[in-house]
Amino acid sequence: MAIASFVFCAIGSDITAPYMIGMVSEEETISGSNAAKTAAATGGQNFCEVTVDTASYVTFAASPNAGTATSARFFMPAGTTRYFRVQTGYKGAVIAA
Repeated sequence: MAIASFVFCAIGSDITAPYMIGMVSEEETISGSNAAKTAAATGGQNFCEVTVDTASYVTFAASPNAGTATSARFFMPAGTTRYFRVQTGYKGAVIAA
């Protein structure tokens, strides 16, 4: 089963490391037919660390749709991690590439 890990958190200005205080971690099953969505980021969670174990498209918005090529989405190769700056209320979505 393919998994995407979303970690909504704050990032320290001194080093690029997630703050544990206020951090929320979710694992979503990656599917090719249905984009999995996370819960919304809360105040103080202005970054999201995403790790995927299969090639995927990831996006963030108040109502994200990773399955649409016309929306702003990011390709992530299998086995990669990337940090995204997000706004309060944004959700993450992932779909297999």
